[in-house]
Amino acid sequence: AYLLIPLVAVMGLSPVLVRIPMLLASLATLPGIYVVTRRIFGPGVALMATFMLAISPWHVLLSRWALDSNLFPFVFLAAFWLLLLIRQNGWWFVPACLGMAMSLYAYGTAYVVVPTFMAGALLLISRATFLRKMQLWSGLAAFASLAFPIGLLIIVNRLGWDSIRLGPLTVPHFPVPVRWETT
Repeated sequence: AYLLIPLVAVMGLSPVLVRIPMLLASLATLPGIYVVTRRIFGPGVALMATFMLAISPWHVLLSRWALDSNLFPFVFLAAFWLLLLIRQNGWWFVPACLGMAMSLYAYGTAYVVVPTFMAGALLLISRATFLRKMQLWSGLAAFASLAFPIGLLIIVNRLGWDSIRLGPLTVPHFPVPVRWETT
């Protein structure tokens, strides 16, 4: 929804315009999957993975829907690519953590997937010597600060607390069970 604001301001609201951010994110996912897969498995597998994603009915449908939750694959893939870059420079860990935290806002199942993935990644990273302590703590602080509001939203609704007002920001208590709990 936030990606649409500048587009609607410039071009006005229309069904085609509402679909543009998802189309662009889906198109960007194709070279993204190639780059990530090539880095891990080599060019042959990368080409096959890109082809399989391009013809996947799921991905084609994903690119046509105007659902903001469909941004999760793109955001997570971008964050994963940044995470792969920490071998070259450990400071890439900070934007990777920011991307992982942003993906929490893209889809409800990310509430489980992203922290689990990050725990596994941190376990692997801690065994390697890719990061200095300052880089590690900076990335974790970035993740925590960006993930804090969504974590607070989950806690408020899981524990049944009243809505929290923090100046102009509100962490709402939903009056009905939230979708991530029922699915």
